Amino acid sequence: MDRIAVLEEALRSSKFRPETKNIQAAIDGYRTGKIVYSSQYTLIWAGKIVDQANTYAEFTIDRTARLDRYLEEYGPHWLWWESPLQIHPKSAPRLSGSASLKRDIAAHGLGQYQIKQCFWKRANWVRRLAPNDVTVPGFANELAINFVRSPEGKVFCQSEGPKLVFESLLDSGTSCPQSGDFRR
Repeated sequence: MDRIAVLEEALRSSKFRPETKNIQAAIDGYRTGKIVYSSQYTLIWAGKIVDQANTYAEFTIDRTARLDRYLEEYGPHWLWWESPLQIHPKSAPRLSGSASLKRDIAAHGLGQYQIKQCFWKRANWVRRLAPNDVTVPGFANELAINFVRSPEGKVFCQSEGPKLVFESLLDSGTSCPQSGDFRR
């Protein structure tokens, strides 16, 4: 599937106006040639292509200053970036590392691997809003029970953002899961 098709699907399913504005800018950027097949990240803010960076680190090392600058130049909004399409094969994501998991013991000797997954919404890493704006975390009410809350019932935000934690089962289809690079 090409990148424009992926973005069009994301646009159809997005319900967050700032996100849809940035996704549409990315689609338009590919169609007009402002975003090309390259090894650079393209940074989008407020529905405009505002910058490029050679690496992820290059545009995140000065994240606070960069977002403040975008706020001043383009107004309140959220950051979107398009990853490079031209990737050296050795730079492509690959499996690495491992983790030891505790296994529940069942009567037949084999049990499940229970794992906790956690996601933090760190909005201050991707957005700048006007001082008077009030934001509400964008999550469906049926998922709200999964967010970590303070004793007063408020979503745990602190500086890290809302934190979603849920239990899951590892189902690897094997009795003894292992990780590694099995490419030949």
